[in-house]
Amino acid sequence: MPNEGLQAEGEELKIQVPESSTLQRKLAKKIVSENGEKAADTLSYLRRRDWKERSLYCFIWGEIGKSNPEQSFAVIREMASDEDWRVREAAATALTEISVKHREAFLEEMEKWAVDVDPNVRRAAAESLRVIARREPALVVPVIEKLRRDENRYVRDAVAHILREATKADRTLVMETCKAWLKDRNRYTEYIVRHGTKKLTDEERKIVWSR
Repeated sequence: MPNEGLQAEGEELKIQVPESSTLQRKLAKKIVSENGEKAADTLSYLRRRDWKERSLYCFIWGEIGKSNPEQSFAVIREMASDEDWRVREAAATALTEISVKHREAFLEEMEKWAVDVDPNVRRAAAESLRVIARREPALVVPVIEKLRRDENRYVRDAVAHILREATKADRTLVMETCKAWLKDRNRYTEYIVRHGTKKLTDEERKIVWSR
């Protein structure tokens, strides 16, 4: 998309949006690289279109968030509640883009999302931790701590996923965290631990579950 294509704010441009999230991310990167933050205003009509356009808009804000995270959070939070699961996935992935560039601001914001009344927002808070969980897993613990008793299965599955990702970097941390959580004797916590420790060995899992 050439720069001149986004000159008129609000103009509905013809953009061929691919179904692949990978290609959508590439397109979003190109749009923002060529047009800057103004792309979000000019292409705001995408939020009213089908799931592909809405997903692209998430990724555009993810790209903007690399330089201006605070501006992006509000928009992505709204889209994390989208009716279509593919848009919700795009929102979580857009957040991971921000997490790489602005780790501290991102984690601070996700702690707020983790106590949101909307389970879709809470789920995004967990799922978007995956990059940091693989690199510096200790940093994600304060966020997932707030979700360890979550009643929503969608959220619990996301927390379990983050524990499995964290296992790749620090098995001991995951074991110690899960063992501490089990002191809650809470069935929702136990669900998370059961699914979140699948990357541990049988012996390690026995240690986690030992009372």
